[in-house]
Amino acid sequence: GGAAARIASQDTKPKETAKPRKEIKVPEKVLKTYVGEYEMGPERVLTITLEQGSLWGQPTDQPKRQLFAESTTKFFLKDLDVEVAFQKDPKGAVVGMVMDQAGRPQRELKKLK
Repeated sequence: GGAAARIASQDTKPKETAKPRKEIKVPEKVLKTYVGEYEMGPERVLTITLEQGSLWGQPTDQPKRQLFAESTTKFFLKDLDVEVAFQKDPKGAVVGMVMDQAGRPQRELKKLK
């Protein structure tokens, strides 16, 4: 048993880079399929838009944030610990997304339009 191990366990500060993410480039025609409105809850909608080749997400009454691609279906935010995975039906149409936010339960958002 070393003192170092004891000290390490006390270091509960969240690290800046929890897991290094590799940002990839996704073709615009793929990104376009994700544009639309997703239901976050009663009276709350997450609007996904495509601007300058990047996806942006804007919840009701909140600032717009850029989404960065980790894969062709998974995206993450750089300023918040949030990731989203778009869901498709067997025909390849986008039907919704799963949102993973640190410290919160995973949420499924249905695509409204």
